Amino acid sequence: MPIQPRPRAGGSAMKTPPQTAPEACGKITGVAAGSLAARAGLRAGDCLVEVNGLRVRDVIDVQYAAAEEWVEFVVWRDGRLLRKEAERRYGEEIGLSFADDLFDGLRQCNNHCPFCFVKQLPAGLRPSLYIQDDDYRLSFLQGSFVTLTNLTEEDWERLEEQRLSPLYVSVHATQEEARRRLLGRRDAPPIMAQLRRLIELDITVHTQIVVVPGVNDGDVLAQSLEDLAGLYPGAASIGVVPVGLTRFSRPALRRPTAEEAAAVLELVERFQALCRRRYGVNLAYASDEWYLMAGRDIPPAAAYDDFPQVENGIGLVRLFLDDWAEVRDALHPPAGTAPVISCVTGRLFAPVLAPVLEEFARRTAVPVRLIAVENGLLGEAVTVAGLLSGADVVRAYRAAGGGATLVALPRRMFDAQGAYTIDDWTPARLAQELEAEVCMVDSMRELAERLR
Repeated sequence: MPIQPRPRAGGSAMKTPPQTAPEACGKITGVAAGSLAARAGLRAGDCLVEVNGLRVRDVIDVQYAAAEEWVEFVVWRDGRLLRKEAERRYGEEIGLSFADDLFDGLRQCNNHCPFCFVKQLPAGLRPSLYIQDDDYRLSFLQGSFVTLTNLTEEDWERLEEQRLSPLYVSVHATQEEARRRLLGRRDAPPIMAQLRRLIELDITVHTQIVVVPGVNDGDVLAQSLEDLAGLYPGAASIGVVPVGLTRFSRPALRRPTAEEAAAVLELVERFQALCRRRYGVNLAYASDEWYLMAGRDIPPAAAYDDFPQVENGIGLVRLFLDDWAEVRDALHPPAGTAPVISCVTGRLFAPVLAPVLEEFARRTAVPVRLIAVENGLLGEAVTVAGLLSGADVVRAYRAAGGGATLVALPRRMFDAQGAYTIDDWTPARLAQELEAEVCMVDSMRELAERLR
């Protein structure tokens, strides 16, 4: 029979059973066989409203509230609320999949950053690219960077209760005037105070500084690095990345020059030496783009410590090169018919990939061609492989003469599911347009496995 959810601290009870599904509930898309949720009688299509009396707002609440020996679920099914329960075995997964990790909607960004990448995108791209999120929950769940400017006191109370660690924070500058200019907000709260508050809650933070020439480089960058170092080990890493600009960016903004990239690297490396002596780690890490822009060699793996910001493009090239060093000696010509391979990448990574492909071809006797794609969609200043469009790949491939039987595409040019490019092309459509089999790879090891 319909029931009234029980109240619990941090949640809220519905005084009367609603006649329609509650707005903030988790749409269940899958229930693992034999799991806690299955034993409780939950089904795909149910909407999860409460767990152990907590009105759940997201998957974090679900995990937090279900961390008990006996778990009670309240779900909306067929126009009514039902209570389901089961005993949880030690270490057992709940066994639920949801349509979305956030049940009460995404927290939108309230900043006006002049370099906001979303605002530099043309119309007609993959819809998810236009979402301007600044949600601390996704920072915890997915490692996305947030500015902390939209945190409410209720958010802080939740952070204290649930200890959501680590979080990834876009600092940009510790000098408040520079940061407010970069965020486009005069009322942005003091970032150092916010970081200290998080650290006092035993929440580790990984920080990033997006460097905009003339705004937060030079002395401003040096001060930011020193200020953040004072928060170590609570501030566990500092990523330094160049601003990303498309052909639709504001005229006043520009990318760093090769000379400016070299200056940033010199500053970061001096700071790393200081931190290595002080803390035993480099603490600050420059993204791969800086080294490639400056024409510098990529540092050894030890310079990245435990690679805390690899998903931010920091250390990816080193991992690629070290993986190649491990796999290349085991390469040999394939036993069967060898494919004719074209490897696609952006212009930034092409100089790194070219000699690797030459050696790969020499060791395997497989013809391999490099296709360095210029980004016609977003502009020539966008040189990373992760922002290549399907249309630009096809154009560059045809201009190079086509003819491959296998086209290796960077996995990062697709969404997390590997389903769509930035311009909404699927792998199947690319294969059709390229008239070749396509595969998504992150490493030469993966490409070598295609020859087996």
